[in-house]
Amino acid sequence: MSFREKVITLLGGQPMPATAQTQPEPRKYAESQIVYRSGLSTPFDMYFDQYAPTKQVLALYDIIREAIPLADVAIRTRARMLSGIRLDGLGNPRVQAALDQIASVRVGWFQRGLNTLIEQAGDAALHKGFDVFEMVPEVDNKSINRTVIGVPDRFRINADKPGMPVIEQEVTPGSYLPMPRQDLLFLQIFGTSTGGHYGRPIFASCPFIAKIIVRILTAVDAVVWRFADPTIVSVLRGGTASDLDDVAAAATGFGTELSKAMATRKSGGVYDVQVGVPADGEFKIILLGADAKPIDINIDYKLALEQLISASEVPPWKFGLSWSTTERLSTNQNEAAVSVIEGNRKAMEPNIERFVDTSLMLFGLTGAKWRMEWDPINLTDEAGKADARLKNAQAQVQEIAAAQSLLEAGLMDEDEFIAYAVAQGFLQENRLKGTSEARVAAIKDALHVKRLQMMAGASLAGIDL
Repeated sequence: MSFREKVITLLGGQPMPATAQTQPEPRKYAESQIVYRSGLSTPFDMYFDQYAPTKQVLALYDIIREAIPLADVAIRTRARMLSGIRLDGLGNPRVQAALDQIASVRVGWFQRGLNTLIEQAGDAALHKGFDVFEMVPEVDNKSINRTVIGVPDRFRINADKPGMPVIEQEVTPGSYLPMPRQDLLFLQIFGTSTGGHYGRPIFASCPFIAKIIVRILTAVDAVVWRFADPTIVSVLRGGTASDLDDVAAAATGFGTELSKAMATRKSGGVYDVQVGVPADGEFKIILLGADAKPIDINIDYKLALEQLISASEVPPWKFGLSWSTTERLSTNQNEAAVSVIEGNRKAMEPNIERFVDTSLMLFGLTGAKWRMEWDPINLTDEAGKADARLKNAQAQVQEIAAAQSLLEAGLMDEDEFIAYAVAQGFLQENRLKGTSEARVAAIKDALHVKRLQMMAGASLAGIDL
């Protein structure tokens, strides 16, 4: 018997067996839950993950074009600027008639025109670095039925024994066979610098930049959803007279009610939530992340877009972008952009020559003389030109108004005033009839009308004169 038990026996008590001794019941706590969340990801990650530096993955360029609208616009803009060809028969009516038919050749099933063929083939070659298109003759081999633009991903360029390129088409995944009638196939390449059979896509240097842009846009989407469909955290504290079961039951009931309310709201309805709080308890709702401040991504996004635009070699204003209030298409920008388009046109000329010569051969005009001519490339900033015309008109009106003030002050006679207005191109001399007084009145009336026109136009354009 222990000393404690002896003392209890002397005092008249009964010691409790050691096996019957009870330990204080441990306090209950709510079980902690581990919440797992996925890292920031985009729908295009599986394609970006295929990319390895210095290795071209053609499918990746489709994703860049799909995920970033500016990249798609850049390619289509460059491709449109390639068109503008004219075929001249050098005065031979029969050759010119054949060339006119060639210029209206059917492209695919639903489109027509040699310029359409140039634009579509150029689009694919700019996008993937190369493209294959085919001439399909009629059954009698006396004219062209149509042309077909190929998808670069489905072709491979090999070489025969003399080293000439052979175009092979994918028949099953990973299996290629040489296409028949290689003489009716045309391989268009842009941007090759190593003498290989494949060109270089205009965004070949941009997969890393494109991934950054997509990540930024995904972050923006996540921030928008955080505010549009926030995560709600409810905090329920039990009172002095409540136990864990009461608090858990109240929290479960509120969670159910809150879920019903959110579902009803998404369907356009209204649902009132009633909360039962234990005695002396407290309840509050917190929006998860409501106090967080969104980061400013404007600088990073603009920097990434600038890299993409520089790779496209298209002036920013072509995309409707203006990052400077004084930005204009300078002469250097114009010359650089025009030289790029002219270079692409020259790269297409051998294929165009072979296409036209083969077509003339089908028409029975083998060896016929002809030449191609390109429309001038116009990259002029139309908004800048319109603004210049407005300022010139304003200056002319102010100059004529100043001359009118001199006339009214007696510092200029009527003949001098009329001669000045004609010299400035304000009115043509043959429109001024009658005496000097009548001609001066006609100039004043025209000045008043031009002022009204300029004020109306400036008001519509939001310009403060």
